Amino acid sequence: MRTIQTPDAPPHTGPVPQAVEAGGWIFVSALFGADPQGHAIPEDARGEAEQLFANLTAILAAADADLSHVVRVGIVMRNLQALSAGARVTACWKLAPEVSGYEDPYSIMELFYGKLLLMDYAGATLRRKAAADTFALMAERLRGVERVERIAVPDRPALRLFEVHRPGRGPLLVAWIQGDPVSGEEQPPQSFTWDWPAARARAVDALGQPRPCTLQGGQLSLSLSVTPLFVDAAEPGRAEFRGGASEHAAGRA
Repeated sequence: MRTIQTPDAPPHTGPVPQAVEAGGWIFVSALFGADPQGHAIPEDARGEAEQLFANLTAILAAADADLSHVVRVGIVMRNLQALSAGARVTACWKLAPEVSGYEDPYSIMELFYGKLLLMDYAGATLRRKAAADTFALMAERLRGVERVERIAVPDRPALRLFEVHRPGRGPLLVAWIQGDPVSGEEQPPQSFTWDWPAARARAVDALGQPRPCTLQGGQLSLSLSVTPLFVDAAEPGRAEFRGGASEHAAGRA
């Protein structure tokens, strides 16, 4: 277990750390919107909420983590686990502000979800955030899904493995190693092999980056981390979803 402490966020008055990291997870203790230097609390709710998130960001940074990566990886994890548990439809709350410059500091929903937008305004222009790319990638891979099956691998308790059944679209496998979605990337990748029914395979992670995979004798070989990996049977020459990046594809040897 590692104790997380930073001068960029206010300390607790008692013997309580700001956060601890254990078993691949970061546990942040009670947060409050006080200034880290003078410990003053802003007079209005908006200022206190903004200071609270600044404190949370500082604590996560001290643990080599940040909010954006957590959101993008969580989009895939939460949806796959919900679908495999029997959910038929999932929805994204708070896609974007309806108008430029909108703020409602007294709304609880704004406090909870305002940091999780897929789109936001830059001046008068509505722009996609990085999380939107992950959401679009997942939606494209899951298009036509009939069911999602979670597969337990007894000797790999940290492995999260899902088979996605999409009639007419070929096999899709989604896999990751359970752990902290940011600091877990510092751990060595874990090798993984699985029976693969198609003649080709390509791999791309939840951040849209192509990842290497090999296919030999019907066995698919991958390197897994805490970032979810999508593996499907791409046709030769098919462009990767996010464009501009060349795909890593493997053919049956």
